Amino acid sequence: MDYLMMTSSPCLIFSAMNNCNINLFYPMYNFTYTLKLKEELYGVEICFAKDGWLLLVRGDHNMFFLNPFTSARIEITYFPLGFNFDAVCFTSTPTSSDCTVFGIVSSEDYEVTIFINRCREETWEIYSLENKTRWGVYNCLCNSVSFIPSQSNPVLYGGLFYCFDEEGKLGSFDLERGSWNVFRTSCRHDMSEYDQNFLVECDGNLLSVFIGPYGRWIRVCRLDQSKMLWKDVNSLGDWMLFLSEKTSLSAKATVRGTGNKIYIQRFYANLGVFYSLATQKYHTFDGGYCLENYYDTTEEVQCTWMMT
Repeated sequence: MDYLMMTSSPCLIFSAMNNCNINLFYPMYNFTYTLKLKEELYGVEICFAKDGWLLLVRGDHNMFFLNPFTSARIEITYFPLGFNFDAVCFTSTPTSSDCTVFGIVSSEDYEVTIFINRCREETWEIYSLENKTRWGVYNCLCNSVSFIPSQSNPVLYGGLFYCFDEEGKLGSFDLERGSWNVFRTSCRHDMSEYDQNFLVECDGNLLSVFIGPYGRWIRVCRLDQSKMLWKDVNSLGDWMLFLSEKTSLSAKATVRGTGNKIYIQRFYANLGVFYSLATQKYHTFDGGYCLENYYDTTEEVQCTWMMT
């Protein structure tokens, strides 16, 4: 398999993180490429990926960007109380002047605190409901609606950072105004039973994806910003979604038969598993797996999707 053929398609990056190797799995080709790094990755956790860069954290206090293809590394400003974010993302290539890191965490009272680092500045901006806590003095948020961030990555869309909470509520943070809003609108009438929820930008739209227990159902919705309501999406057309807790992304299908599908971080007999919106079932490209749930699959936990 020619690796250069696949470099413009999304891959799932995963590793045991106990050596200098990471695996890049390309689902459309069912091919895994092992990349040897110059840096030891033992004890490193993947946080997010974008534009060929990984956001990694080692322990509580060492967060950095790593380009696995060039081995370039960029340190992020030290934060004395640790990078224990519930969810985190960055906006653009770390070498660019407008790269911003966004992190969110909830307290025991389910109140959020937001952390911003602009272009590797020496200090972090902190936004919360009070003027001063153990993190020091910071900017005050006005919205006190309880919010427990889900593990899915935040998404910068239309100039706002959007986040899901564990109950399916949608939160948005306006960096320019320093304002935080929580919308109670939901993609489902009954939010009591689902395993995972994701946010992803696709073809100029903000989509939400909810996956039921053992994958027994998947629901995709599009945000109507004029009414702040979710509307059902029954087809992705030529688009594909790639979902993981660390990073979710979308891409337009360039290989025949790969569109209108949702690729997840699961495998069956070493084959990548995807969900087809056309059949409403899970499949592998060899045709050996076709079920209405993913009960018999295995999941890569410490992983992320990335466009290479």
